[in-house]
Amino acid sequence: MINKEIEEQNQQIIQALFHVENEVVLNAVKKIHNSGNVELLYPLLQLIKRTSNPKVERKSKAVFFDLKANDATTFVVESIKAEDDISIKQFLVTACWNNSLDYSAHLDLFIDLFLNEIFEIAFDAYTVIENMIGFPDLEIIKIQIDKLKSKASTIESSKKQLLVDLVNLLEG
Repeated sequence: MINKEIEEQNQQIIQALFHVENEVVLNAVKKIHNSGNVELLYPLLQLIKRTSNPKVERKSKAVFFDLKANDATTFVVESIKAEDDISIKQFLVTACWNNSLDYSAHLDLFIDLFLNEIFEIAFDAYTVIENMIGFPDLEIIKIQIDKLKSKASTIESSKKQLLVDLVNLLEG
């Protein structure tokens, strides 16, 4: 299939995502899920932010939970960094440990999320780190361990044991 045909198909799917009929929307979500097309994640995320239909939201989020293409990690990570809405940010971090893609190149992001976000996001960030397929080189890990240790005395009490566990995990 030539690029123009793919682009036309993508445009049709995007238009269907924002259709007034929920069945048309759900069919478009299903096409994205089946295709694994990373280019359609941005409009899908916009749909998640806008929809008031629980079924549309659930099916759309399932696409992020089931991502298989490693090139989707860049989009997910950039979306987490840019997101101001706590519930959407939490959903995206949750998607990271659900989809089991390799986020090891972004260890620093998940450490920062652990340290700076609410407990629920911190716990999800911890889970992403705990389930990382591999880790970056030792120098990067050491920097992150030092960052964690420097916050040990000031971190909120609900995260203290997780911080100790996270340091142990990274040191091991």
